[in-house]
Amino acid sequence: MAKRLDDSNDRSSVQEYVIAATDGARLLESLRQLGSKYAEINDPVYLNAIPRLADLLPPDLTDHLARLRDRRSTAALLIRGMPLQVTAPTPTHWREWRPEDTLLHDFWLTLVCGQLGEIFSFTSLQEGSLVEDILPIEGLEDAQLGLSSLGGFDFHVDDPFDEDRCDFFGLIAMRNPDRTETMLAAIDDADLSGLDTEVLFEPRFLIQVDSEHLEGMGITDEVTVRRPVLNGSRSAPGLCLDWTYTDAVPGDTRAQAGLADLRSRMEAVMTTLALEPGDLLLVDNYRSVHGRRPFRPRYDGADRWLRHAMVTLDLGRSLARRSSAEDRRIGPLSLAAMQGSIGSRDT
Repeated sequence: MAKRLDDSNDRSSVQEYVIAATDGARLLESLRQLGSKYAEINDPVYLNAIPRLADLLPPDLTDHLARLRDRRSTAALLIRGMPLQVTAPTPTHWREWRPEDTLLHDFWLTLVCGQLGEIFSFTSLQEGSLVEDILPIEGLEDAQLGLSSLGGFDFHVDDPFDEDRCDFFGLIAMRNPDRTETMLAAIDDADLSGLDTEVLFEPRFLIQVDSEHLEGMGITDEVTVRRPVLNGSRSAPGLCLDWTYTDAVPGDTRAQAGLADLRSRMEAVMTTLALEPGDLLLVDNYRSVHGRRPFRPRYDGADRWLRHAMVTLDLGRSLARRSSAEDRRIGPLSLAAMQGSIGSRDT
């Protein structure tokens, strides 16, 4: 069954689907069989077979996924009720992750995400892993990254600087001991009347490439790209920004005012939720921004830990950046292709 989660505004960007206990037990056995048959989620035979495995899911869940994929539903779907638990400690770094520790979680995450489109990754993120770790890393407490903690994580879409960014992403909770909240806000829910959409649809904004991507690309200088922050249909626009890393072009007061106004309207429709172990959250990366509240890391194996997968509706559009049609890892854009500039955003 499914329902919309309520927030203080009596509206929500999130629909909740709860798996019945009998379906959960059956699905868990199916995941074990997938793990036995394919051994790892990187198996190309498994990845290509995922769309044909939809019959493993409850039919009404399949319908909800189709509605999300076709953008006929709320901008996020929270799936609860899977009897999944993790016994391994939270790694202190994503490089310490072991496939056997998250096998069933990863098959569940990819099985569901694969009903929305094609799963892919960027070579500049966690060495191109198709499923990435989101966990606190010592030394990055205040960074505006999924690997931070004390500093929180401001509203953003994933990878707004990259035209091959994901259409959807999935998050599965391994553990969340402090019930740290994830923040979501969908532009579908926002009141856009009187908003200066004309300026927001123009490339009058500078978006900085985040440090995790730059490190993965071996770049130490700051890189920015010039983009509009709204795109697509004027009647139902998509979002393309990261508030920490997005500024109006210096001196463009109209663009700066429009950006600030957009933020206040998105904050007015924010929904928060605390992911429980086994919860799977699917988010439309064009219709919503997301973030995370601050939390205090432990670094003792009991920290908040999520796994993350990205989905594209058109894997073919990135073919020139992949080693082959079968390769799902998208290589870095050249600086020329990003139409960016190296240096400060103040210049």
